[in-house]
Amino acid sequence: MRDNYIKIPIRILEDQKLTSTAKILYGRLKLLSHKDGYCYASNSHLASLLNVSNRTITRLIKQLELFGYIKLVYCDSYKRKIFIEV
Repeated sequence: MRDNYIKIPIRILEDQKLTSTAKILYGRLKLLSHKDGYCYASNSHLASLLNVSNRTITRLIKQLELFGYIKLVYCDSYKRKIFIEV
């Protein structure tokens, strides 16, 4: 059964350095990584889920990575795995 909600830890919700959209993106990434332990969704897919631009997703992913909430592992130039760190 697939969850119909996202979980965002209080630590992230209360982090004043993150934008609201970054917090929602974190929740989506956590939900998408539930099965395999990582998320491999493209920026385009994530942008369509949040109704924002690809550029916004790039900025938000950098923000989450900078503050240690996610870790990016590149498999090749077109594929990456996003691991949830919190």
